[in-house]
Amino acid sequence: MGKGGRSSTEMASRIADLRADLTKAKDLSQADLAAEIRKMGFSCL
Repeated sequence: MGKGGRSSTEMASRIADLRADLTKAKDLSQADLAAEIRKMGFSCL
């Protein structure tokens, strides 16, 4: 793989994590979701 490349196992793990995050986000109210986003360091909401 090229510089900065990731293994397919690492990518599959990251995709699984993102899917779990999206599932969690769907279950949150808009206010709870905004609070989670602010905790990550984004304050545009």
